[in-house]
Amino acid sequence: MGYFQLRWITAVAPALFLGLFEYARHSLFDSVFTVWVGSVFVVLVVLVFSYVFSRFVFGIIARLQEDLVRRNEHLAALYHAGTELTALLDLDRVVALTTRQARELLGTEVAGLSLVDESSGELTWRLLVGGSDRYRSVRLQPGEGIAGYVVQTGQPLVVPDWQRRSSTAGPATVPIVTLERLAAVLAVPLRSGGRTFGVLMVANRTPTAFSQDQVVLLSSLGNQAAVALENARLYIKTQNLAVLEERERIAREMHDGLGQVLGYVNTKTLAVARLLEVGKVQEAQAQVVQLEAAAKDVYADVREVILGLRTTLTPGRSFLAALGDYLEGFEQQSGLPVELEAPAAASDLALPFAAEIQLLRVVQEALANVRKHARATRATVRITPALGELRLVVEDDGRGFDPMRLNHGGWPRFGLQTMRERAEAIGGTFTIVSRPGGGTRVIVTVPQQQHEGVSDVADARPPSR
Repeated sequence: MGYFQLRWITAVAPALFLGLFEYARHSLFDSVFTVWVGSVFVVLVVLVFSYVFSRFVFGIIARLQEDLVRRNEHLAALYHAGTELTALLDLDRVVALTTRQARELLGTEVAGLSLVDESSGELTWRLLVGGSDRYRSVRLQPGEGIAGYVVQTGQPLVVPDWQRRSSTAGPATVPIVTLERLAAVLAVPLRSGGRTFGVLMVANRTPTAFSQDQVVLLSSLGNQAAVALENARLYIKTQNLAVLEERERIAREMHDGLGQVLGYVNTKTLAVARLLEVGKVQEAQAQVVQLEAAAKDVYADVREVILGLRTTLTPGRSFLAALGDYLEGFEQQSGLPVELEAPAAASDLALPFAAEIQLLRVVQEALANVRKHARATRATVRITPALGELRLVVEDDGRGFDPMRLNHGGWPRFGLQTMRERAEAIGGTFTIVSRPGGGTRVIVTVPQQQHEGVSDVADARPPSR
């Protein structure tokens, strides 16, 4: 009963009662009771009616208040659950958090979440059983069991008592019920983009009459979980794609850099062998000196590649911290002093993870070129966030070159092209400014968002140089 109906009851019922009572009193009791006895009788009847009526009305109000409090608690719990879920991008953590929230919200013994494998169509339950975070997995074939039934129908499944269910209702085979000895099951579909890709379930080992409010509550949690699960799946796909692209770039860079040097070493080795065959020892020694220099270059390149690959970014580690670690290692290996300049505003960097990876690789490629070609005495990596953009500059005081004559310059064209591709892959721009004898500046500008408060990089500070 709602407040609208309650308002009319409290207005009409007393008036109707008093009208009927007065009619009965004047018709039946005026001739029997004296005036004062009749007045006492009226007061007693009104008091009894008021007491009964107030108990009735306030009982309804109390039930309405309890219902409102319960709904507010559910909404607050759903809001809290949604906030936690949307902050996660790890699929396993989303599944674990969703099952824990489902069990806590509905107060059941068991909660489970099943996802459809995109390649095979199989379903895998992840069950949270008992009072501890003890998980177990159950694998099903397409269409099998509770998960298969809910995925096929796209409708919630409510079974208060599995032993007394209709033989025509629900899945025919339910391994999960037998395995966990479940008696009552409530399962709702997880949907995204018009398709059902999973099932969220709560269950008890004793018969339980699930209310419509509980069905709505679990469905609401399922809708929030579906968004978080799809985000986590897309994030995994994006990460896998980024890894494949990174492998292709690294393979191309190794082919263009190490591959060419090793080809040069092979050619020189054949030349040394031929010169020794004809007795030209001095010419062979000159070739060996060149081979030694090439071997040193290859060794430095390999160490640089290993350092770059070992310097990794993770969602929990800041870009500035990883960059500082790399610059420190580069400085120790190459002997070239490198200074990192980053103002306080850089602690509010808000870049996508993929953008941070590409920027780090640009710095690595630029410094590798400085070491090999610039003959510089020092280099600077400068980060400047301003006006919704992040500007990254790698600058050296080396010999420089003419960017219009790359074919004749010392810098490899493939390295410059790789840096340009990395910048453009994250929506940025790439510029190189150089002149003979005037050093070189590699400039990358990418869009970024700044935010208030403490971020993942707020505590990161560039290492002192």
